[in-house]
Amino acid sequence: LQPDHADLQLALARARREAGDWNAARDAAQAALKLQPGYAAASFELARLERGLGHLEAAEGLLVELVSRRPEWADAQAELGRTRLVKGDARGAEGALRSAIARHPDFAAAHADLGWALAAQSRTDEADAAFARALDLDPFCALPRQQLAWRELLVRTEASSD
Repeated sequence: LQPDHADLQLALARARREAGDWNAARDAAQAALKLQPGYAAASFELARLERGLGHLEAAEGLLVELVSRRPEWADAQAELGRTRLVKGDARGAEGALRSAIARHPDFAAAHADLGWALAAQSRTDEADAAFARALDLDPFCALPRQQLAWRELLVRTEASSD
């Protein structure tokens, strides 16, 4: 591969992200997109990096554009949902996550993230159902397990204080 090849720049972006150098990773993802505009995998990686760096508007913009070009891509829908959740837009997150789940019903992480989006809207029973579905799909999914345990503890505490 040549250094001016988009795939190499994307691989470099991923390696730098894994190494913890998120700014250098972002530079490499941007280089990949400069070499190959519209490269979906590079746009997705750049959006993840922007979210991780706290550039939520940039991440959301990249993901909205990516989802408009590739609406069947459940991972991009889920990443859009995560980004919106971090931004504090629980309703927007719910919509994107439901779209991801509609495209890939066995997507455990999307069900877990949907649980967080519903919990943020105080829709506890629906959140618990989403967390339980995530655990049905992936028994090793730790965050939904913790959330359900926390809810059970709260219910017990409330019952014992009555």
